[in-house]
Amino acid sequence: MRNITVHRNSARAGVFLPGQPGRQSINGHLVSLYFILMKNLSGKVATERIGEFLAKRPKLEWLEPPMPNGQKTVLDVLTATHQAEHEIKIREWAEDVWRSWHSKHGQTIEKLVNETF
Repeated sequence: MRNITVHRNSARAGVFLPGQPGRQSINGHLVSLYFILMKNLSGKVATERIGEFLAKRPKLEWLEPPMPNGQKTVLDVLTATHQAEHEIKIREWAEDVWRSWHSKHGQTIEKLVNETF
């Protein structure tokens, strides 16, 4: 059975792969990682909060991706040999992505959350 929190974290980390997704996607996933990693909310609660966040139609700006975009990749996750290790590696990937974006845009993300909630 798939662990939905692990799946959500992998989806949130994976959205930051190279490319240029829309502002809503990047901001939404960053705010979601903020709720999970900084506020220790569950994936389910974070998803509910993102719905509330987007419903308020916050003013979103393009956030230039950090370079590098973290040190971990999906390839690190693929080395897991069992479910518990997979969950740990997904969390590490999400934390790594968060650190790289937060170091560049932390004040912007926190300001956006504080102004919206």
